[in-house]
Amino acid sequence: MLSQKLAKDAISLLALKHPEDVFIIKEDLKKTVKLWELSHDALQNGNDSLGLPKQNSKEVIAKFKVLNPIFDSIKDASKSIITKIENVPPLPLDSYVSDIEKVRNHEGDFLIQMDAIVNQYDKEAEEKVAWLGKLELLLMALTLLILLGEFIYIFWPAAKSVRYTLKELLAAEGKAKKNGF
Repeated sequence: MLSQKLAKDAISLLALKHPEDVFIIKEDLKKTVKLWELSHDALQNGNDSLGLPKQNSKEVIAKFKVLNPIFDSIKDASKSIITKIENVPPLPLDSYVSDIEKVRNHEGDFLIQMDAIVNQYDKEAEEKVAWLGKLELLLMALTLLILLGEFIYIFWPAAKSVRYTLKELLAAEGKAKKNGF
């Protein structure tokens, strides 16, 4: 998950062995925050290029309302870290330790809420699949009923008519042979 990657990158700033690595991590943080924001927005508002629908259920919307403050806290702390690293000259590590702690402290809450949202999506998907299964059975029963109706009202009478006509023709042939034709 992107939130875990954000937390990992932020925490890795505390254990840097080479000061120049801070800029590599900053770029990684920037990309991750951008993708995380895009994904979070797409889950709530839909995104055609990601194939996400625009409509969420009331339950999912309610769960996102709980998640959004946590998301905003992590996002703001991550952007603050990036800004402090980009400062000229870059601010010392001590200036963004509190932001790193915010990211770390909120990550667990974010994951719990996101897990609840994923479970809700899964539940709704299972309900849709079950509904489609019932619809499939209904359509199959309707198809079989139509085929039975065709057999009873079209093919059976047609077969009787053909049998009767054939019987008449055979009888006429028999009479014709008797009469010498």
